[in-house]
Amino acid sequence: MSTSEQKPDVGCLKVSSKSSPASVAGAIAGMVKDGVSVEIQAVGAGAVNQAVKAIAISRGFLSPIGIEIACVPSFADIVIDGEYRTAIRFTVDPRYTRGVAQPLGDDAHRPVPRFAENEPMHTPFTNLTFCIRTFGCQMNKHDSERIAGMLEGMGALQVDAIEDADIVAFMTCCVREAADTRLYGQVASLKNVPLRAGTPLSKRIVAVGGCIGQRDGEKLVDELKHLDVVFGTHNLGSLPRLLEAALEEGGHQVEVLDAASSFPTELPTAREHEWAAWLPITIGCNNFCSYCIVPYVRGREKSRPLEDIVSEAERYVAAGVKEITLLGQNVNSYGRDLYGSPRFAQVLDALDATGIERLRFSTSHPKDLTDEVIAKFGSLRSLMPALHLPVQSGSDAVLAAMNRRYTREHYRGLIAKLRDACPDIALSTDIIVGFPGETAKDFEDTYRLLDEVGYHQVFTFIYSKREGTPAASMDDDTPREVIQQRFDRLVDLVQQRAFEANQRDLGSTVDVLVEGASKRDERLLAGKSPKNQTVHAPAPAGVRAEDLAGSTVRVRVDEAKTWYLAGEIVDGPDAADGR
Repeated sequence: MSTSEQKPDVGCLKVSSKSSPASVAGAIAGMVKDGVSVEIQAVGAGAVNQAVKAIAISRGFLSPIGIEIACVPSFADIVIDGEYRTAIRFTVDPRYTRGVAQPLGDDAHRPVPRFAENEPMHTPFTNLTFCIRTFGCQMNKHDSERIAGMLEGMGALQVDAIEDADIVAFMTCCVREAADTRLYGQVASLKNVPLRAGTPLSKRIVAVGGCIGQRDGEKLVDELKHLDVVFGTHNLGSLPRLLEAALEEGGHQVEVLDAASSFPTELPTAREHEWAAWLPITIGCNNFCSYCIVPYVRGREKSRPLEDIVSEAERYVAAGVKEITLLGQNVNSYGRDLYGSPRFAQVLDALDATGIERLRFSTSHPKDLTDEVIAKFGSLRSLMPALHLPVQSGSDAVLAAMNRRYTREHYRGLIAKLRDACPDIALSTDIIVGFPGETAKDFEDTYRLLDEVGYHQVFTFIYSKREGTPAASMDDDTPREVIQQRFDRLVDLVQQRAFEANQRDLGSTVDVLVEGASKRDERLLAGKSPKNQTVHAPAPAGVRAEDLAGSTVRVRVDEAKTWYLAGEIVDGPDAADGR
């Protein structure tokens, strides 16, 4: 394709009807943040539609970090294969800039403020401090990294202690009642925490987001009068604007959307570790397990186009990331909404091809775990031999009441196939004790399943009623003390089997991706094995453990406890090759 005029000082994007709006939006945002005007060229109604969508999405990427855009459409005569055609051109320019984050290219993990020429950057967040408290799942942890990325990009400084923070944001979970109690207690206690010395604010700004924010909305500010901002799971990118309104106008700022307009992937991110990255591939859930509130607060399943996933992974690999964890409420169902059927196996193949050293994913639903995906544990270089596969109960009657849509025998069959594909795979699971109507026999079925499988780790919970779910209306007359006895008995079994599983690695040599110094002893490094076991080892003489973060060492295991391994380094940083 050729054009009748050229603008070398303008970034030019040519959009077709098959272009991904999200991918084009990411390119627009990247160029605008670099100070480059963007020209988008589209021929035909389908291409124009995709271009308009991309511009709208890009505004959602740019607005949270202080950049608004202006778009001017025009006509242009172009030549395609010797024929004159009329194209629609959209010129996109920044309208005003409050602070610009570093481009998404080589260092996407850590946006830093950039400044207009000869003019210091100033935003409402300049010189303010913020602290984030995160409850719940890995998706919440990643959302917290996005919040940090947005606020850092606008000049704020992240701190660890609430006492040192001008802004406190809570990313919440509402899967269990304890999370509600914890949030309300912590927010209420902030009334008694004095402001930091030197703060320009007369009041600490408090924000609540995540699942409780989505579920409760205005109710939160009714019950917590000193709460300033509430935002939901679908409008993370609105937080800077809501905080700015709270700073400048005061009052309560509440925004909870019913659904997301686009997949929220291009928000700037301040990752906790330079060597590791979360990579969301799907959000929402269509399963509607009878006890679970997640589909009501996270919405329906929405998958991200595969090309966008691969592009982000490639950027991470280029930036030196060694471990990527794919995220979704149910990663196994990835692609059903885009392609008509799940394509998670293709995602694993594509990510392996990027050259990433370690690949993990969470969370899996047993009903959607296919033989094709299982086989990848035996064939893909990067896919780590560890899988979290929540079973919830070992009783068919309870599984049916939970609306899990698989049986005990189906689940056992999956375990057998996984161990055929990868004999040394480390398995973990979730168990709910005391689901309404659980009988002594139901519990024994669960106990026997855990005993048979021999998990490396089990997350065991006593059933927590969540209003609005079908299970909340189910009758149950099981005494609390009986449920507690069952829970305690199960915990004893879990610990026994976890110890036995780790004992099998005694005397072996494992590759450890170092996370930093051990919390119990700064002279020890701490990291993860391919099976996601925590491993401790003394740092080499003259080397600080924290300086080894992100490197891979080989450790000979000479101690195996219930929840960790320990040993000595037998080969230095990055000497390990694969798993």
